[in-house]
Amino acid sequence: MLALSFPLTGALASKPIDSKIDRLNKDGYEYVTTAGDGTIYFAKRKRRISDTVLIDLVEIDSPSSDGLVESIQVYNCIDKTYKFDGKWKPILAKTIGTNLFNFACS
Repeated sequence: MLALSFPLTGALASKPIDSKIDRLNKDGYEYVTTAGDGTIYFAKRKRRISDTVLIDLVEIDSPSSDGLVESIQVYNCIDKTYKFDGKWKPILAKTIGTNLFNFACS
């Protein structure tokens, strides 16, 4: 009987990879909300300068993208606006933007 031996590959030898959400929790991200289309939003406050807050935003399972999308969002907590395409835009009621604004400015 012939026996073959192979070295244990890294994939088999290492412990299972944490899920995306576990990694986000370990990195200090907090769950913010889930959109009607199933997109899950996690964020963490990066910096606050006076009335302006920068957050790191992660979107998971968005139908418009594959996997995970990361971005930086900027909010003005006094004016209730966010920066988009270089301009300050109002936060629209009953949108995901409201949840993100509340998270950033709380």
